[in-house]
Amino acid sequence: MRDHTVVLLLVLSLLILVSAGSAPAGDGADSLWAKAVSLHEANDRWVPGSIYIHAQETDKHGEPKDKRGDEIWTRLFLNEAGEVEDELVKILENGEDKTEEEKAKREREEAEEEDGGEEGDGDGEFRLEGYAPFDPKNGDLLTITPTGREEMVNGRRCAVFEFTGPMERDEEDDDDEEWTVMGHAWLEAETGVPFKVEYTTDPLPKRVKKMSTTILYEFEEPDTWYAESMSVQATGGILFIKKHFHMNMTFDDHWLMPEEEPDSVEVNRPSDTE
Repeated sequence: MRDHTVVLLLVLSLLILVSAGSAPAGDGADSLWAKAVSLHEANDRWVPGSIYIHAQETDKHGEPKDKRGDEIWTRLFLNEAGEVEDELVKILENGEDKTEEEKAKREREEAEEEDGGEEGDGDGEFRLEGYAPFDPKNGDLLTITPTGREEMVNGRRCAVFEFTGPMERDEEDDDDEEWTVMGHAWLEAETGVPFKVEYTTDPLPKRVKKMSTTILYEFEEPDTWYAESMSVQATGGILFIKKHFHMNMTFDDHWLMPEEEPDSVEVNRPSDTE
């Protein structure tokens, strides 16, 4: 794809995301945060069965530089090993279909890996691990501060919380620099259900000058909750070359991961129809 722009943003976003939230409430913290943590615990096995990505390069004012941008349709399913695997469905590059070209490229890379060659650039891999601020494993690592503000999100009256804390790094990352994630979470004022999260990191990934991620959540009574969409605004470049990007991701067709790794897994492969 064009400079691998969309793939870079996809992998970057998934590594930072996929289910953003927060850490459990400590002494004195608002009980709404503790309710959000409980909801995360009850729903952390949801996986989006399909992902639609729309990415565009923009000018400094946020206006698109091309007419349609890049679009990617991907399906996620459980393979025989009980792992989440992705299946490319379709790619359009400013309206031009590049699906077969990209599939052929991935097949070549997989064949080279099987023959003992160098690993591919990771364009086709989907990674579930990432920053999840509502995850109880974060313990007391996050600093959570109620701002005292209330704002409407999708018709819901939400209390706004500020959070900051360390971001877990990949074990293979040879950079010893510590990362901090910081942002805001919008929790429904009466129930504690998270409906929105916005965040960034310090420092930013290499060659990224600015980045802001927004996640919107879906809640279905009585207790089903998962990420519905994510948008990323990013500015990156080398030396005097700057590029601005906007990406929207929509998650759909959610399914539940097995609670334990089974000895044999029934493959949850979707049909070939879109």
